[in-house]
Amino acid sequence: MTDKLLYSHGKESSEIILLAGKELEDAPLLFFHDMSTLHVLDLSYTSVNSLPQSISRLNALHKLILRDCDFLMELPPKIGKLTNLDVIDLQGTEIIYLPKEIAKLIKLSYLKVSFYRYTNNYQESKHIDTIIPSASLLNLSRLNELRIDVNPNGDWWDIEVKTIIHDFCSLRELRTLELYLPTIELLEELIRDSPSLICLALTHFRFIVGHQVERFCLIYHLRLKRNSTIWRNQRKS
Repeated sequence: MTDKLLYSHGKESSEIILLAGKELEDAPLLFFHDMSTLHVLDLSYTSVNSLPQSISRLNALHKLILRDCDFLMELPPKIGKLTNLDVIDLQGTEIIYLPKEIAKLIKLSYLKVSFYRYTNNYQESKHIDTIIPSASLLNLSRLNELRIDVNPNGDWWDIEVKTIIHDFCSLRELRTLELYLPTIELLEELIRDSPSLICLALTHFRFIVGHQVERFCLIYHLRLKRNSTIWRNQRKS
């Protein structure tokens, strides 16, 4: 870890972007203790592997960006204290599960999360049933954009996605959905059971379907013009 953490700050210390790059591994325990007015925290592309408990002090935080923190595997339960969060970006992390406290973030409008290599091992070793806590998505009624990336080799998702797929139709504000679906049957089920979401609410969605060789990508851009719907799909090579 570097002796000094370099950061840039915006007006009235409302934004911190750490510039320590890959040298940063751990934020000091009390690093966020006196930052209650912070609005944006961006730790992207660092080697941070954990967030200190003092993150609960960031009462005014609107954006938490941890893109490509590829050593980060867990979010602390204290994340549930950040009730003003609007954006969480966990793309490219090694997050292995979402804490149940994520359901308390009722102002969240953007959630992007990547579940990759270690999720299967974690679920087996900890004997937990769900990686995304049951019914947590139902609490996030303001979600406008949801993107979930998973490792297609993980058997856990084949089961998990079946338990949450029906929650999407309850997200009335959802306009963008990106999702991996293990089978074409699940895609058909989603379209059949959530017509108001797929045909009316979403303006963009991207579904990656299938395992390994037979895997393909369906990208639908949906435009509504009067009573007509225009579908366009693109097959991934």
